[in-house]
Amino acid sequence: MSPRVIGASLRAALLITVLGGGAMAGTPINSTRYLHRLQVERAVKIGGADFRLFVADEVFYDWSVDSWTRNRFAVGVGQVA
Repeated sequence: MSPRVIGASLRAALLITVLGGGAMAGTPINSTRYLHRLQVERAVKIGGADFRLFVADEVFYDWSVDSWTRNRFAVGVGQVA
């Protein structure tokens, strides 16, 4: 990525979890979650080394409670190999 270019990416995922079973465990717990993440990044050069700055936000919707249950926000830097 060129140092003057800002990149963006979207990721969506559907997680279906089935837990439990058997007489001792009681009723199985089923969960379906939708995850959606937006990430924006930019390449920078500091002292001859290439780095990637990024900001990301990911939201979670859980159908078992019919609600947006989590919002994960991250800011960071990583060295480009």
